[in-house]
Amino acid sequence: MMPRLFAAMVFSAAVLSCSLFEPQSKIRAGTLFQTGQAQYDDYFAKVHTLQGEAGSWDDDRKASRRGLIDALKIATDSVDVTILEATHQRMVSIAHVVGATRLDLREDEGHVMLASEARADLPTRDFEKALQATVDGEIKRKRSLRDVPQRCDELAKTGRELEPRVRADFFRQGGTMMADVHDEIAASLDVLDQISKTSRLARRETEDFVSDLGRAVAAEPGEYFHGEGAPSSTAKPTPTTRPKPQAVATTNTAATAVTVATPKPKPPPKNQGGDEVFNP
Repeated sequence: MMPRLFAAMVFSAAVLSCSLFEPQSKIRAGTLFQTGQAQYDDYFAKVHTLQGEAGSWDDDRKASRRGLIDALKIATDSVDVTILEATHQRMVSIAHVVGATRLDLREDEGHVMLASEARADLPTRDFEKALQATVDGEIKRKRSLRDVPQRCDELAKTGRELEPRVRADFFRQGGTMMADVHDEIAASLDVLDQISKTSRLARRETEDFVSDLGRAVAAEPGEYFHGEGAPSSTAKPTPTTRPKPQAVATTNTAATAVTVATPKPKPPPKNQGGDEVFNP
């Protein structure tokens, strides 16, 4: 009984040790996985390339906005709402000099428009360039993210086609290689699904930012920015409503005429006995 128990304990420890020290998926770790067979290596190389692109999305986002953030002289880690508010405040001050400003947005392009370019001074022109660079960078990001979900779907289709062939293609190289290739394909499918979802969210975020930036750039010469730091003299006065006078009840003091009715004379009593009554 004891030898069997000891053997079972040794086997359990060996299984636990293998699970603890089992190597992580190279695909999940962002490392290129190669098998030595062209079809599989081409597939894994394309997945790895897409992973590299997805890894740079956050840096691309920061790079496209860095020029505008520097021109606004706000914190480098400012959130979108801070960037938009500061941009609008700057455009309002510019509009007082050059006239109305706006952002002419098309499907894949956008241009900062000033009513009178000739009246723009050097700081205004520098800010306009920084703003235009951010618009161009965000639209470029939107274009680059457009076809990512389709690329993920096409690669995932290839991976699912290769998966059932792993046993036959790697049988001669042993069970370890077969297991590794099978696990890496399964990992690649999960990675592709995550990249597809992330790209959709990133593209929607880019579209929203460009659209909000269009509203922030729009300013009129007579407009004042009513945000933090705006001069109090620009606030419109609040109209004062005077209380209405209370109604005074009036009493009719005219004398009321009283008419006294004069009683009518009573008729003479009738003769109850039948004899005539002499009335001289």
